[in-house]
Amino acid sequence: MSIVLDGHSHKGKVKEANEDHFSIIRPDHHGRPYIVMVTDGVGGRAAGEMASFLAIRIIAEEIKSKILTTENIKTTAISAIEKANNNIYNSSIERPELFGMCTTIVMGIILGDYIHVFSVGDSRAYLINKKDEFKQITTDHTWIHEMLSVGKIEENEVKNHPSRHRITRAIGISEKINPDYFCIPFEDTKYMLFCTDGLTEHVLDKQIEKTIKKYKNPKTSAEKLVSAALSKGGSDNVTVVVAKFPN
Repeated sequence: MSIVLDGHSHKGKVKEANEDHFSIIRPDHHGRPYIVMVTDGVGGRAAGEMASFLAIRIIAEEIKSKILTTENIKTTAISAIEKANNNIYNSSIERPELFGMCTTIVMGIILGDYIHVFSVGDSRAYLINKKDEFKQITTDHTWIHEMLSVGKIEENEVKNHPSRHRITRAIGISEKINPDYFCIPFEDTKYMLFCTDGLTEHVLDKQIEKTIKKYKNPKTSAEKLVSAALSKGGSDNVTVVVAKFPN
C-alpha cells in the first residue's frame, strides 16, 4: 500500500505566531498505520501554540503505545483524545497564563480497509472518491453551523457573521469531550485533505477541489492551497495536509 502524504503550514499575514500544528506518522517496522493530525490552537499566542502542540504529542504517544486493530481503533483513538483533553484542560486551570487554551483537531488513521477520521472543532477533512466526487467528511462544531442546522440563520448570513468562528467543541474547553468519528472505505478514495479553518475561511470548496485535481502531487497541492489562502487575505494561520491514495 503506497500512500503519498505531504503538508504545509503558514502563520498567515495577520497573526504574529503560528498556532497550528500538523503531524504525519508513517508505518514503521512495528506495523503502526499512517496517522495524520492537524490542530488549530486557541487562547492567544503562547496558550494556543501549546494546546495544539500538546494535543498532537499526547495523542501520538498514546496511540503509538498501543497495537491498533480494526476492533479497537475507535476506542483507542477516542481514549487518546480524552487524555489530551484532560491534560490541556487541567493545565489551563492550574496556570493563569494558559487560561482558556484549547485546540481543534482533525485526525485520520489509515488501517485495514478503512480511513478512520476523528474530529473536534472546525478543522476539516475532505475526500475525492474514485468517481471524482468532492465531499466534506467532517461537521464543523461551531455556533454558526448549529444555527444553520436549526434554521435560525440563512446560508447567505454566514460569510460575514460576527460569530462565524465561535467553536462549540474543542480539546481543552471542558472536562468532557465528544469527538466525531467517521469511517471511509479505503478502496473508494483517491485523495484526502485535512485542514484548519485558515484555508476554508478564504478558499472556496470548488477551488480546493480544482487545485487537488489539477496538481495531483500532495506537496504541490498543499503549497498551492496555502498560497491561495494567503493571496486572499491570510487572516489566520493556515495548515493543509493532502494524501494521495493508490489507483
